[in-house]
Amino acid sequence: MGFINHLLRRVFIKFEVFSRVKIIILCVVISVIFSNLFWYLIHKSFQFSLDSYYVGVLFSTLISFFIAYVMAYVIISAVEEMRTLKKLAIIDNLSLLYNRRYFNDVFERELKRCKRDNKSLTLAILDVDNFRKYNEKYGQGNGDNLLMDIASILKNSLKRPSDYVFRLGGEEFGMLFIDSNKEKSLDFANFIRQQVEDLKIKHHANVSEYCTVSAGIYVCYPDEDFTREIIYNMADKALYSAKTSGKNRVEIFEDGTSSSKSSQQETSDPEEQQQEQREQE
Repeated sequence: MGFINHLLRRVFIKFEVFSRVKIIILCVVISVIFSNLFWYLIHKSFQFSLDSYYVGVLFSTLISFFIAYVMAYVIISAVEEMRTLKKLAIIDNLSLLYNRRYFNDVFERELKRCKRDNKSLTLAILDVDNFRKYNEKYGQGNGDNLLMDIASILKNSLKRPSDYVFRLGGEEFGMLFIDSNKEKSLDFANFIRQQVEDLKIKHHANVSEYCTVSAGIYVCYPDEDFTREIIYNMADKALYSAKTSGKNRVEIFEDGTSSSKSSQQETSDPEEQQQEQREQE
């Protein structure tokens, strides 16, 4: 039984590249061939008259169209269900962005491609500033709406097929770029940061009067020693630096240090900065 299920799954995966029209045509051809072959073997066995043979061919052909319809319906339904399940497995339910599971898969694939083609790889991690305080003050429903608004900005800002955006979990998002230098990556992350602030969603417990995000970036030309974990940790360190240096800013990890190259809004109260640093830790 397990072998049959495995075989059917492989067949359905092959059918995924077919359009519905192609599946229907294929089912018609198969059913017509087999039904007429079946009738031919019966004719040979029982030696029907020629007239009876042609009547049987016509009848078996009509039946074959019904069989083809049933086959096509079953296959198309199975393919559509498989496509839906595959999509649900890689999409975050709230933001409708790719989820953390798909992030890991794409990251590994793109990392190998960059190593092979000697291209740069950029990882940017974005985090909503003081999101817990926003949820506490304005409610989880508004918090979910904020995440969906940010996800919409991220999705609508992608320009190239090789650019990806993910919801990594909670209020954290990830962006993956191929063949982009530091200046372009910083400009894009700052554009996203400004777009979020320009939503003008009130947040009185934030460094700005509006909701903001901070981002950490790591750009590299990965060699064989680079792993997904190393690159992620570098970007996460840049994000930590952005968080502890005032928030609402973008920082890039370079040569063991994080350097800020964005416009920013600093907190003026030293006690507030210490409190924010303790929360980040």
